[in-house]
Amino acid sequence: MSDNMPVELAEFFRNEYLPLVAFAQRIGLNLAEAEDAVQEAFGDLTIAWHDVKKPAAWMRLVVRRKAGRTFRSRWRFQALDGFEFCGLATASEPDEPGRVLHLLRRLSYRQMVVLAWSVDGYSPAEIAEIEGMTGTDVRKTLRQARARLARFVEEN
Repeated sequence: MSDNMPVELAEFFRNEYLPLVAFAQRIGLNLAEAEDAVQEAFGDLTIAWHDVKKPAAWMRLVVRRKAGRTFRSRWRFQALDGFEFCGLATASEPDEPGRVLHLLRRLSYRQMVVLAWSVDGYSPAEIAEIEGMTGTDVRKTLRQARARLARFVEEN
């Protein structure tokens, strides 16, 4: 980090880098893509720092948009061979993070995004405001995502 960076921004970077990489992976990016998207987003945040009111939400939205551009340039359902995951240190089994991400990638993109926001602690109202959806649509999408995940788990 630069010497002339505001202390608050440097602290935000230290606290939010890994959770943001994990968020990016939950919406479908591999580890390298997730790190690139987060680093690019932090570059954007450095420029806009004084104008951003809610940096955690702002960063997730920027990362989500960067992920969308990545998805348009490649097929997002690629094989998970050699897949590394950042942010699931609490997994009870060594290969559990890969299985979780594999299941998440079977959801629709919208379901993955809304669920990723929810996992990061955002309420349906906050997700709706950030994503430009209605609260009803967010809750419906969360219900559908959870139901699909339950079916996927039963199948496996």
